[in-house]
Amino acid sequence: MSRVGLLLTQMDEAYGRLRRRLDGLSEDEYFWEPVPGCWTIHRDQTGGWVTDYAEPDPVPAPVTTIGSHRRLQGHVPRLGLRRA
Repeated sequence: MSRVGLLLTQMDEAYGRLRRRLDGLSEDEYFWEPVPGCWTIHRDQTGGWVTDYAEPDPVPAPVTTIGSHRRLQGHVPRLGLRRA
C-alpha cells in the first residue's frame, strides 16, 4: 500500500470511529453542560460553529463537554468549525 493509501485508510478509520461515537446522540446529550462555563462547541453571533479555546490552557483547566475541542480538536477544520 502506498503512503497516500495508508494515510487515507487511517483517516477513514478515524472518521468512522468518530461517527460511531456521535451517532445516536440527541442535541440535548451532545450540548449538555455538566457545569456552568464549561468549554464546548456552540454557535457564534453569525451562526457559525466555534469551539471554546485558549492558548495556553488556563490554570485550572476548564471542564469540557462531549463536544469540546479537547476531543474533536483535530477534526475542527474538517467539520467546518472555527476556534472561538
